[in-house]
Amino acid sequence: VCVNRGNIYDCNNESLLENEKTNMLVVVPDLETPSILNKILNKDQMDEILNKLRLGKPFCVDIGDKFVSSDSLRTFKVKKRINNGMVAPHILGYLDSKGNGVCGIEKSFNDYLNNNTKGTLNVRYEVDALGRLLPNKNVTVEDNTSNQSGGVALNLDKRIQDIAQSAAEKYMKKGAILITEVPNCEIRACVSMPSFLVSTIDKCLNDDSKPLLNRAFQAYNIGSVFKLVTAAKALESNHNLGYYDCKGEIEIDKAKFHCHNNKSHGLINIVDALAYSCNTFFVNLAKTFDPEEFLNFIKRLGFGKTQTLAPDLVSFQGRLPTKEILSQSRYISNLSFGQGVLLTTPIQVAGLINTIASDGFYTEPKLVKGLLNEKMELIEEFYKLKRDKIFSKETSLVLKNGMKASLDKGTGQKAKPVKCLAALKTGTAQTGIRTQDNRMILQGWCAGFFPFDKPKYSVVVFVEDAESGGQSCGPIFKKIIDEMYNDLPEIF
Repeated sequence: VCVNRGNIYDCNNESLLENEKTNMLVVVPDLETPSILNKILNKDQMDEILNKLRLGKPFCVDIGDKFVSSDSLRTFKVKKRINNGMVAPHILGYLDSKGNGVCGIEKSFNDYLNNNTKGTLNVRYEVDALGRLLPNKNVTVEDNTSNQSGGVALNLDKRIQDIAQSAAEKYMKKGAILITEVPNCEIRACVSMPSFLVSTIDKCLNDDSKPLLNRAFQAYNIGSVFKLVTAAKALESNHNLGYYDCKGEIEIDKAKFHCHNNKSHGLINIVDALAYSCNTFFVNLAKTFDPEEFLNFIKRLGFGKTQTLAPDLVSFQGRLPTKEILSQSRYISNLSFGQGVLLTTPIQVAGLINTIASDGFYTEPKLVKGLLNEKMELIEEFYKLKRDKIFSKETSLVLKNGMKASLDKGTGQKAKPVKCLAALKTGTAQTGIRTQDNRMILQGWCAGFFPFDKPKYSVVVFVEDAESGGQSCGPIFKKIIDEMYNDLPEIF
């Protein structure tokens, strides 16, 4: 009658799957069966099952919300696994026609969901050697669908995922949102836009907007968010971080680097440089960096390497410049404010923000909590917590103050939430790609955490083909935080 795979749950053991109820009718062909079925099925449905009726063997038919019962017909209400309209489709994935996972968590844990936590409902009849029903024999019903309670538990929080998904659908055409919980960097929400419906997979394959692509795990130009890394390296290296006189441009090795619109920021310190996103301040810092030391520092923060979120579910590694390239002054200058050959993923940026919010401890982002048995007991954890001290609490405090100043008076003012104090860094990255009308395509970022005084969540918003990080991502950042405070006050 039905075979159900194991379930996929969030961190609160709430189902992330759209399971709807339907009535499965077990049909025993006899003289009365056609007339009974004709009353509840339309012509097309009747035409489809006429051949089955002629074979004279029991079979099942999905009759939706209809119900019928007789000596030859039995109705069972069962769960039907569907994918359309579900939360986090890029994470959960979908099934093929045989009930096997094609991508996402459905594929990563296909064997466990299909075997260890499978639930079945069987109805058995006695037949003769030709398969014909024997009269006056008892019907046996075997129901072990309770096993289907087990499955895979993720770190996603359905409530937070819904908020992030709603914000993305309202403000974002292409991009990604990641929300992690501080300090262990559990992924509470992961959104990629555009989204998709399983019923339209064939159309998605030829869609130029690539809706099947999980943009949270892809690599993009990052821009000024990377200034947080440059600032952290300088603070840890005890560089002279007094006031710097920004004149709107700086020349390094016969190459000129400019602030936005060649704007001069005048005398500024590192907090204001982060707030106003002053390019020349960070170019001036990086000109004294040792290339190999800087590169190793970047790698320790998770950049330039893949991250395994689940079996066969791996994020892109992005791209870092080599030590040899960074030995040239103009290239390390470009890197200092997030330009050049550098490519990073939203999930790597989430790791950076979690590190700052956690006073300098890096923890790799985690998607899967573990495996559950039929009693909803956690029987196997997917990860072991590893924390790496990258920079000091004092360095973290300076970065936090710069990010708070960005919201208060700098490039992030459009992202400032109403409900609480927060902190963030904006980024607007040039891609080098132009449209047919010669417009430069920009990538926009807002990456920060909240509440400011006691960080609990980090939020990364990425928008493809953005106006700027503050303009395109800021309202999304603000909406998510304010709605989490409105809708989920108990978690604060």
